[in-house]
Amino acid sequence: CYERVVRLQPGHAKAWNNIGVCQQQLGDLSLAADAYQRAVDADPSLLPAILNFAHLHLAAGDDLKATDLLRRATSIEPGNGTTWDTLARALLRLGRTEEAVQASRRAMELVSPKVLPRIKEAESALAAGDHAAAESALAAALEFIPDHPTLRHMLAAVRGETTDRPSTAYVGML
Repeated sequence: CYERVVRLQPGHAKAWNNIGVCQQQLGDLSLAADAYQRAVDADPSLLPAILNFAHLHLAAGDDLKATDLLRRATSIEPGNGTTWDTLARALLRLGRTEEAVQASRRAMELVSPKVLPRIKEAESALAAGDHAAAESALAAALEFIPDHPTLRHMLAAVRGETTDRPSTAYVGML
């Protein structure tokens, strides 16, 4: 279906992005990369294509290209905390620690109004001994920043997946 669209309209960026998603799901990363590139070329501001392409590069270990795409994404949508968090992780993998810290701080500024209440809820639940409620609150926080290592570790501790005791001490690390 999407192939027909791009045959009729070769510059249809959304169709190229969708082809990329399909190819990626089928495991053909080369065709996915080509489709994402065509989508980004057709519409340099199409955020889903930029992010899909960036994540493909991250998975392939091309952090430099991913960083370029993620910087473009943050300039298009500067209020997206998840993109800033992903950029921070890519920069960290490149050894660009100071830039990574700045991007991480920006991510937390953006997601704090959504995440911090969930963390406070988890703290209260832990203090009351309600691990199920703490787990639920931490899982909700992770919806906003899914790959945050401290939140993931905190959730693992609450679930008993680590030898660490569930503790609110992690909050200071966020």
